[in-house]
Amino acid sequence: MFPDKEPALRKLVETVRKTLDARPLSEREPREANAAAPSFCGFAPGAPDAAPWPPRAPILAPDSAEFEAIRAALARHLGPIAKLLIEKTATKVRTREELCEQLASNVNSTPDREAFLRAMRARLGLG
Repeated sequence: MFPDKEPALRKLVETVRKTLDARPLSEREPREANAAAPSFCGFAPGAPDAAPWPPRAPILAPDSAEFEAIRAALARHLGPIAKLLIEKTATKVRTREELCEQLASNVNSTPDREAFLRAMRARLGLG
């Protein structure tokens, strides 16, 4: 397979070792990852405290009646994961309508998805 077997195998072993020793930025220590990543306005990508703005507050309080109504309706289609999906999505959207649309995209069946949206529009008074 190799014209000069011994040097070729040594090179292969060396390459495998280098590959195994190389870790992606996501696996390095934060300081090590930040040193390798370029910074922008003093913020290095991946640094835990480098966010230039705080995460958006959820548009729906987890203990509110609206949250519970949406969770119950969505749980009929998705089960207990509904609560987590609502908590996550509520920090990414700007309106309750957008929240319901995003959540509905997780319901596979078209009739079920449309039923969920109808129920949410009626319950939350959305147009």
